[in-house]
Amino acid sequence: VDDGGPVVILSLVDERSGRFSSVRAAFDPRAPAGRLVLESLRRRFEASVWFYEPSGRWVRTSRVVSPREMNVARILDRVGRLRTGPETDVEARVAHALAAPAPTNTDHPFAADASASPLHDAASARAAVTRLTEWSGAEAMDHALTVLSVPHEHVEAAYVRVLGEAVRHGLALPRALADRAIAAGLARDAADLVRTQIDAFQGTLRGAGRGALEAGSVADNWEQLMKAAAEADVTLEAEVHDLAWRDLRAARGEKDAAASNGTLDPDRIAAMGIPELVLLLEHPRHRRVAALALVERGDASLAEPLCKAVRKMARADVVCVVPRLTRLGDDAGDALIDGLSARKTFARQAFALAIAHLKLRRGVVPLLHALGAEPSDAWREIARAFGSFGNASFRTLAQKLGDARVPEERLALTLAHLAHQGCSKQVEALEKDPDPRIARLAIAARGCKSEARHQEEQVTGKGAADTSDAVLAFSRRFHQELEGTAPEVDLAAADTSDDG
Repeated sequence: VDDGGPVVILSLVDERSGRFSSVRAAFDPRAPAGRLVLESLRRRFEASVWFYEPSGRWVRTSRVVSPREMNVARILDRVGRLRTGPETDVEARVAHALAAPAPTNTDHPFAADASASPLHDAASARAAVTRLTEWSGAEAMDHALTVLSVPHEHVEAAYVRVLGEAVRHGLALPRALADRAIAAGLARDAADLVRTQIDAFQGTLRGAGRGALEAGSVADNWEQLMKAAAEADVTLEAEVHDLAWRDLRAARGEKDAAASNGTLDPDRIAAMGIPELVLLLEHPRHRRVAALALVERGDASLAEPLCKAVRKMARADVVCVVPRLTRLGDDAGDALIDGLSARKTFARQAFALAIAHLKLRRGVVPLLHALGAEPSDAWREIARAFGSFGNASFRTLAQKLGDARVPEERLALTLAHLAHQGCSKQVEALEKDPDPRIARLAIAARGCKSEARHQEEQVTGKGAADTSDAVLAFSRRFHQELEGTAPEVDLAAADTSDDG
């Protein structure tokens, strides 16, 4: 776009002499003749080229064909959406454009396969990924397709080639390029991609010269792969973490932080920086220590990675970490609510207890959904957690009492807990409700009062502990952790059948 109007340049380039020679023609794409040329090239990018001697004698005619139909379509779309000021001198714009035309060189990463530079090792592939990333932005890609007129198929081929080599060497990819790698069939999904990359990267590091990667590049790649694994919810073996951390600490000049066998010293973890601690949330052996250290930082923005890490923890670690997450306050609420969808039963129970402890009003509806969906006996504690809101949650439950999808047993116990938390008059009033189901539930709740009271006493320690009930034992330990009265020994895993 020059001086208020668009100009299209057609270039005929000859590389046979060892250097670029070109002949150019320029025109206004909004003029009828110019539009006709572009419409023709959009259907098939082909032209007949007539060669003449300086004397004017015809020599030969050649046909030029190129896969640039999509480039022309992109230009036509751009011209159609262009909003410019008053029309200016077309001849002046054309002359100005020809005086400073787009380059005809191939200074971009989308060369045809035949002229592409070989990627002999991981370092070469890493450099190619970096260059491809620089050209993957919307502005750079638009420049490649509309100004340099790189054929779209060359762009796609370059992506497949470079990304394929990157995955083969186990190199981490930015999110946009990772998505393109999956779309290209290099992996089934994000989890499969990161598993493939980590396996391949270990192979690269076992090879001679470690893929020609410098120590800093190895550490950076490990860091990105570990973050990708966390985002894709991929659990890595402890040995992989140890290998990664040995490289990370060595690259940063902190060899003294690791023992002779390459494992981290747990006593030094708490002194690490936040980025390193976030990475350690994925380490099976150090996840708990890292989580507790991060909670002590008091940064609510860490709630999301912490809650994701909780989903992978063992029962004894969950009941230790989640109560401390409540110290992050209301700002951690969204991450805690999201935890209600965790795969492990005790993790769902812990998140429900945390929401209740913080009295998160926005957690009332999610708790009610969890009450109906919970497949295990932990629904009893979700019912108690919901009931602990008292008047703040009574109306929400009252509106759902007619929902037959929630078992009556669960609704009755929840009403009993609400009655125990100051809503006894409202619950009793429901016994006279014209809806027979609601009246029946209210009457059943009266019969559940002793059960609700016993449940509350068990959890708060006002009654003798029943160690045979794993659900209540977990909640009691959770309550002790909140109060700071928990014993030093870990909670015994009475039932880990759903650890997964």
